[in-house]
Amino acid sequence: MHQDSPSTQIAALRGSKDLLLEFWAPWCEPCKRTMPEVDRFAAHNPDITVIKVNVDTERALTTEWEVRTIPMMVYVPAGGAPRAIMGFIKAEDIEKKIRG
Repeated sequence: MHQDSPSTQIAALRGSKDLLLEFWAPWCEPCKRTMPEVDRFAAHNPDITVIKVNVDTERALTTEWEVRTIPMMVYVPAGGAPRAIMGFIKAEDIEKKIRG
């Protein structure tokens, strides 16, 4: 099965679906702790599409979204302005920041 690149996924879905972009790297210890929290958030929020972006392999996206530190997430509502969420965060806190 072919998996679309994060760039392709974002281009296809932006504006029509709420997105949560998760910027991470395999060597980042805080990212390793954040990933299961994001997965748990995604399981409880199927209306939001989570797109994982490896900063080592997706440098253009990292630049485009002005990622300066990881872990970092960007919530991109279908009809609104993107909002950054920085650092390690638990699933319930992701939801509070997005829905709050």
